[in-house]
Amino acid sequence: HSSNVYFAQLGVACGVDDFKGMMERAQMNASLTYLKNAHGELQSARGNFPGVRKAPELAQLAIGQGAMLVTPLHVACFTAAAAADGRMMRPRLLRDAKAEEASRLFSAKTAERLKVMLRETVAKGTGRGADVAGLEVCGKTGTAQAAGGGDHAWFTCFAPRRRPRLVVTVLVEHGGFGARAALPVARALLEEADRLGYVRQK
Repeated sequence: HSSNVYFAQLGVACGVDDFKGMMERAQMNASLTYLKNAHGELQSARGNFPGVRKAPELAQLAIGQGAMLVTPLHVACFTAAAAADGRMMRPRLLRDAKAEEASRLFSAKTAERLKVMLRETVAKGTGRGADVAGLEVCGKTGTAQAAGGGDHAWFTCFAPRRRPRLVVTVLVEHGGFGARAALPVARALLEEADRLGYVRQK
């Protein structure tokens, strides 16, 4: 179920220090480097996790509203951590680049619980449209209020659940509901990746 009230309350229950610690480990205030060589670096835009002192501010941030700003790459890395036993890896543009762990966001036990919930979202919840047969897609829809227009539509996912090989994160600016605008794009990408042999174990 998608419930802003629940997650706002959960964020407040976590407390400012724990919430800030998670955002720091997830590098939400940083640019993420995804290519580095002798000629320079390619980086994402910076995210923004503002200073927070009071429960109402924390409640807003816990549902991704207020002054919170994330890029699709940040969300993809966070999603990948759920797929990788809680380890957030440094993004890399080239397949042959060395895989490096950026930080541990949470325990393997917590990651497994997240996998179960994210699978339920696709199997029975708001992400049902991404339930590609045989892939056991795990994901989450998102709809974020935005200044200057309609809501932004989000969908982020990974597949398959037991041995994840692919993360897909889609943002459609001012697209409305995540399930209507972003999810179909993600499903098309998953299906094409599967057709090309990138998802299922052979």
